[in-house]
This record gives sequence, structure tokens and C-alpha cells, in this order.
Amino acid sequence: MVGMSDKEARGDVNVARVLVIDDEHDVADTFAMLLQTFGVKVCKAYDGLSGVAAIDVFGPDLIFLDIGMPGLDGYETARRIRSDRHRRPFTLVALTGWGRKEDCRRAQEAGFDLQLTKPVSLEVLEDLLERVRSDGAAAPPRAG
Repeated sequence: MVGMSDKEARGDVNVARVLVIDDEHDVADTFAMLLQTFGVKVCKAYDGLSGVAAIDVFGPDLIFLDIGMPGLDGYETARRIRSDRHRRPFTLVALTGWGRKEDCRRAQEAGFDLQLTKPVSLEVLEDLLERVRSDGAAAPPRAG
């Protein structure tokens, strides 16, 4: 409809849409269930290519992307996601077990807005989801 945002047209103005991209099915499924307890809509993809394709279909506000995936790793997936400048805004978060300074630098260079090291505290997760709910896809401070 004219003058309405995508969220308003779908009827979910205050519901964040979160995409989880992780090659470990159990991790992606469990994380998705956790996110749903916060009242968000979740879509999962189990590899980088499927994740890139899911963005245009699902229209996420927030994307959690694992770095250490086989084939198309998280860094290359992030580059491909960010290369399409016509996509609606979203926050791209690296969710990884890798937390060295070099890893954070690489995440920032690949286009991530933020890097979170596993395991992520519930407080950090809740804060991020609240920020996305209130600001739309306003990006938090860049990774680093």
C-alpha cells in the first residue's frame, strides 16, 4: 500500500524478522527456537548461498551469520549480501566462536555490523533485538 512500510503491509510492525545462517543444523535450529521466545519471526538457512537467497524472500531486519561454514564461508557470504545495494536495510551480525582481533577486523572488512562471540549472553541478545525492534534495522556499532 502507498505510504506503508513493508512491515506495516505485512501487519507485523513491532515484530523483528531474523535470519539465521549456520551450517550446523542443530545450532541454527536451537538458536532459532531461542530467538522465537523473544517474539521474533525466524527463518533459517544452512549454507551461505541459501542464506543469500533467503534475504530477498524473507526480508530480515537482522541476520545472524556463522563465519566458519564450509564452501561459502561467512566472510564471503557477507560480501555477497552487502554487494546488493538495492536490498532494504538490515543489521548483519557475525555469530562465531572466533573472537581474536584479526577475526573482528576481517568481519568488519566483509561488511558485518557487529561480531558476537559464542556463547552470546541473553542480555546482549535481548538488547540487540530490542534495538532492532525500536530502530528497525538500525545498525549497531561496527564490528571491532
